[in-house]
Amino acid sequence: MLLTTIRADEVSSWSPDGKSVAFSVREGEEQGVYIRNPDGVNEFRVTETSDSGPIWSPDSKRFAFISVRDGNPEIYVMNTDGTEQRRLTESDAPEYDLSWSPNGKFLMFVTGLDSLAEIYITDPDAPGDIRLTYNEVRDDQPVWSPNGKQIAFVSYLDGDAEIFLMDSAGSEQTRLTNNEGDDINPSW
Repeated sequence: MLLTTIRADEVSSWSPDGKSVAFSVREGEEQGVYIRNPDGVNEFRVTETSDSGPIWSPDSKRFAFISVRDGNPEIYVMNTDGTEQRRLTESDAPEYDLSWSPNGKFLMFVTGLDSLAEIYITDPDAPGDIRLTYNEVRDDQPVWSPNGKQIAFVSYLDGDAEIFLMDSAGSEQTRLTNNEGDDINPSW
């Protein structure tokens, strides 16, 4: 079944409640974030700027997404109907790899704010970034454990990509892989 006639640049995942899918268009007259239900009707455009990477909150009521509307990739959050759009970050470095905590209380992301990609969390309702990793190398691709108590991530500590584990506060970092190949895309 054809989901949309709009040429989307990326399709997000289904909402956790299974009622909608989100997708984004980065350029042109149709740029923005859209939601659509699975039967191919009720397509709604919820932003009209160059926005990308919409991810659903665990309760399916909000999105976090990346926008360049202010000139630099920043994290925004909004209700799924497009209301209450708020910018959560404001830096010269791009943010990426967004991930909601399983309880929806925190939003995890990666930023190069400190010249290297490091992992941070923020509370979308009371923004204030908390840095979780302090390594002299790039750390990225963070994913929450299903219970939200741990985070798996990729670090380039020995020159290639290895998977590490830490608690949700950033402590107790432990290497899970150690080989000459690149180990990427951790998943629970």
